[in-house]
Amino acid sequence: MRTLGTRDDPTMRCVDEDAIVAALLAGGGVHAVRAGEGERARAGARRALARWADAGLPHAPGPGGERRFDPAEVLNFKKRAALAGADDYWPGH
Repeated sequence: MRTLGTRDDPTMRCVDEDAIVAALLAGGGVHAVRAGEGERARAGARRALARWADAGLPHAPGPGGERRFDPAEVLNFKKRAALAGADDYWPGH
């Protein structure tokens, strides 16, 4: 998949998965959270993040083995996957 201009800098992969999920919800899941469907929205964001990681979204291991991400890489990957027709998370949110 073509990149959208970020440098491959592993030191920027320092944001934990929970914070990335919260950012995904802030960027497209606010209505679901306000409608009382926050857990469903969070689960959907986690599934999308797992799909993207499986599809090549770079991440780094945290101190406890958890995945850490670069928010810019996540945003670009989400949009690029949608534009390529490979993932429908972004258009649906």
